[in-house]
Amino acid sequence: MVNVTVAIRPEELALVASTAPLHDKVWPATVTQAVDLGHYRRALVEAPGIGTLKVYLAKAAALQEGERVRLYPLRYLVYADGCPPMEVRQAPVEGVVVYQ
Repeated sequence: MVNVTVAIRPEELALVASTAPLHDKVWPATVTQAVDLGHYRRALVEAPGIGTLKVYLAKAAALQEGERVRLYPLRYLVYADGCPPMEVRQAPVEGVVVYQ
């Protein structure tokens, strides 16, 4: 058995429109905190089976505490025992909203 760790930066998570079809790579979550930090918005979300994630979004992403959202990881690193990290990049799928 190989132990792995997955690392993802807060700005590498995108929102998925609630009207978009579900994909197996989409993570449902609930916003537990949303803070306006000037030129961007920081949210803490609770994703079942994953835990608490920090997400950085543009101010255009008006999130409210308690709101249910769906997240899509655009880029992340996978660390396996004794191996260099493997970078995974995913192109946005239908309904993914990438705020720049």
